[in-house]
Amino acid sequence: MDSNSMRTYMLADMPITEDAEGRIDHYLGADPRRKHGQVSNNLGGDFAIDIPALRERRHHRLTVKRH
Repeated sequence: MDSNSMRTYMLADMPITEDAEGRIDHYLGADPRRKHGQVSNNLGGDFAIDIPALRERRHHRLTVKRH
């Protein structure tokens, strides 16, 4: 698992299961968009995360860029 994925789980206060880690590793290895650079994800849209609730819980540790 890459450091960005690990950080995302920690900031969202979500457990990292072996299954989740394996799926992320598989995705990162198979995703051609990551082959030549970095992909910026939209937490709210891509992962169905409630951004205001996440900010409320972690406002001192997380800054979310608005697109």
